[in-house]
Amino acid sequence: HPCYNDCNDGYHVSVLAAVTLSGISLKPLLISQTEKPPKVVRDSPLGNTFSWYCTKSGYLNANAMIYWIKEILVPYLTYISSTIDFEITPLLLFDNLRSHLTDEVLQLLQDNNVRICCLPPHSSHILQVLGLSFFGAMKSEFATCEATNFDKSQKMACKIEKILKAYHFASFPTIIISG
Repeated sequence: HPCYNDCNDGYHVSVLAAVTLSGISLKPLLISQTEKPPKVVRDSPLGNTFSWYCTKSGYLNANAMIYWIKEILVPYLTYISSTIDFEITPLLLFDNLRSHLTDEVLQLLQDNNVRICCLPPHSSHILQVLGLSFFGAMKSEFATCEATNFDKSQKMACKIEKILKAYHFASFPTIIISG
């Protein structure tokens, strides 16, 4: 489930995560119903470790997916292409979420030479092994880690800190590669 409600506190945050076969995690995109993360988070050392996107529901939609492709995926692919001596054709694996499959999203991926592979409906729990390794580790860490950088009264800031701690814990290359 894409939302992290540790105390059903009303501060909904979804996480769009991507990892590579070589064990690298891309910058996470946090999606919320709020326009910006709290100022205390933006001004903290955590402020540049994630990207933020606001949707009406707080869940991934086509516009958030397009933002992620343009702001996170394509810059990463451009960087990787500039550091290697051979041409690569990236393959993006994802489930059949409608937000992944809009005409604009598919055109943007095609324009950037990204091939896609959609998992069959209702099969991601079987075929998406990162669900167990990466997201399982992330959810487990989220449930047990503590926010230490912000006052406990700053609930949204604390939630973001816990999500980022859990994300970076799960982003350890051996966890990614094991998946």
